[in-house]
Amino acid sequence: MHTTSISLIAAFLLHGCVAGPGEGLTHDANPVTGIMAQIRNERSALVMVAAHRGAHKNAPENSLASIEEAIRLGVDIVELDIRVTRDGVPVLMHDATVDATTDGTGSVDQMTFDQVRQLRLKARRGREPSIPLTDALVPSLQEAMRLTRGRIAVDLDLKTGVVAPIAETIDATETGGQALWFGRPSPALDLAVRHAEVAILMPRAYSLDDVAEICSRYPTAEIIHIDSSFFTAETVRAVRACGARVWINALGEPDKAIAAGDTAAALAPLIEGGANVIQTDEPEAVLAHLRALGRRD
Repeated sequence: MHTTSISLIAAFLLHGCVAGPGEGLTHDANPVTGIMAQIRNERSALVMVAAHRGAHKNAPENSLASIEEAIRLGVDIVELDIRVTRDGVPVLMHDATVDATTDGTGSVDQMTFDQVRQLRLKARRGREPSIPLTDALVPSLQEAMRLTRGRIAVDLDLKTGVVAPIAETIDATETGGQALWFGRPSPALDLAVRHAEVAILMPRAYSLDDVAEICSRYPTAEIIHIDSSFFTAETVRAVRACGARVWINALGEPDKAIAAGDTAAALAPLIEGGANVIQTDEPEAVLAHLRALGRRD
């Protein structure tokens, strides 16, 4: 267990975050405390679930509604994509432009926050959210973190090198103890460590050599995100030798199989291969399967 991890959780609890609806992996009064305990528990057989861009089958991706839906389902971690507007406001948006997920056009980093807030979220092709899209605004990171505070862990997928306003938002909302900073080893991730009041790191690796670099550069990393191309027993051993946990995606073909009803076959290689966290576009089905296997509460 990392000694830094203990101080991170202690700092989070001292901030007095209040639990809300949603379930973690334990019966602790604060769901996030249970989730973070599982991230640190190297011997746990429980498998955590991360909702990719929120639970967006019934709500637009990266929306407050998709976050609330993830919490309702009992998801452990919600993955959110972070960009920064021209006037320095972090917002939730996957693409560099607003074109694919809103009724507007333009690059996020060339728009002010007020301009972004004039837009309405829409569904990507193939997704038909059930909530009224006219009510869906592009959320600021501050709004998202206030909504998640004490309820669910958050994967901050950094889509920008402008890290300072993101760190300032996490500090201001006192949510550092539930925020996972995700990205390639980079100056941006280094800045996140220096700027954030507390920083829980989840670097991304694309090879076994990357895992070795991460273990050296970020020795307190809690989770290492690996790709299916090198999801091997050797890689899992290397990640765990660093005291970190294994994050793997079900995005793409596994999620297609899950959506088609073949959940067991799609998830078996990930579970048996040693995944501690599975990120998916199908969180409800993945959660149900893991519960049936006794791999989570």
